[in-house]
Amino acid sequence: PSDKSSGGGGGGGGGGRIEDGDGGGGGGIGDMTRSDSSSSRFFHSIDRDGDGILEKPEMESFVRETIGGSAFDTSAEVEAGVDQVLESLDRDHDEGLDRGDVLAYWMQLESLLTAEEVSEWVVHSVQLPESVGGIFLEHHVTGYDFPELVDHNGEAIEKELGIEKNSYRKKILRHINARMLGIGTVPTPPQSFKHTLESCSAVSLSWSKSTAKGFPVHSYRVQRRAVPLHAASPSTAETTTNGDDSNSGNGEGGVAASSKVMVCDAAIDTSQTYFPACVTGTDVSFTDEYALACAGEDSSVPEHGKTKIVTKPATGNTSAPSPPKSSNWLTVYRGGDNEFVDTGLGTGNTYLYRVQGWNSVGRSEWVTLDIARSLKKQRCTVIDKTADSKPFSGVLNRPRRFHSGDGYGWNIVQT
Repeated sequence: PSDKSSGGGGGGGGGGRIEDGDGGGGGGIGDMTRSDSSSSRFFHSIDRDGDGILEKPEMESFVRETIGGSAFDTSAEVEAGVDQVLESLDRDHDEGLDRGDVLAYWMQLESLLTAEEVSEWVVHSVQLPESVGGIFLEHHVTGYDFPELVDHNGEAIEKELGIEKNSYRKKILRHINARMLGIGTVPTPPQSFKHTLESCSAVSLSWSKSTAKGFPVHSYRVQRRAVPLHAASPSTAETTTNGDDSNSGNGEGGVAASSKVMVCDAAIDTSQTYFPACVTGTDVSFTDEYALACAGEDSSVPEHGKTKIVTKPATGNTSAPSPPKSSNWLTVYRGGDNEFVDTGLGTGNTYLYRVQGWNSVGRSEWVTLDIARSLKKQRCTVIDKTADSKPFSGVLNRPRRFHSGDGYGWNIVQT
């Protein structure tokens, strides 16, 4: 990505130039290039005396007339907002912003606002329908396009993006002008993210409200991620590993004395042969319904309810299947309240949640919560019994040859 203006962003005053005139510029929306002429017109719309410096009274007038809204409808709010801009952007602390100050900020903004991020920003910060965010994504709008979008009172928003609704265009103009000036801050991350497990299918979530300068926090987004119990992820299964999943064996004889203790979790079908994928270094208790062992030829039945697992090294070209992957993050709540009840939990999974705050500037960092311990405590992690999944306490014993090679598998033996 590049811009058509001369120079870089370093050094106060002369570190970079936003060119005057209508000559330079990008080729259109989505070209990953900042338009020189549009950038220059934005700067001059604030620099009313034309001296090349955005002074405090000029910025205050721009905020009142162009941004406004309930966040800046008093003189005190406008003054505080401009003071925050000067604190953030004025690199040489001369109580004014020269073109180098503005350019340096824009270069930082452009690197942060990808097409996906701009699309999300339109939906969650500007608070427009997802269909409008989809238009921005379809046209690959990034932070580089902001000067062109506000140029000529937002002409490109209608003509190039095809957004005809006047109220939408006004909201987009207001928010982009605010972003380009640098007024306001993103929210602080929500704190005290807590949960109460109401049942195995419902959990109550709550968090403290985020704060921000300039624009208030208007909404929160909560996402959920399901993790299968047999994915054996230390962060979700609440187990730890030694960071070593290699097996120390002694050829095709008995199980080596130094074999790792391992864990598997699966619904058991006694008519099948299993090649379980296990995680090393763990000793866990299973439910009363199931006990499962990955065992070698000389293994004995573990005590009921607790499974210590040892392995015999495989030979040939067989390998255990990879554990199921966690699901993608799913948005389950979007709104202004700082509490929410999720009734979409199911058995066979544990769950992670994350929450972030949004205002007109952008979003906070995510804060994550793992409810696995509570699910386990209330026995919500018991795998449902089905016709093909039977209560069983025993070992996977009796190695046998695998058809495609010399690897070892295990049959389930009732005990």
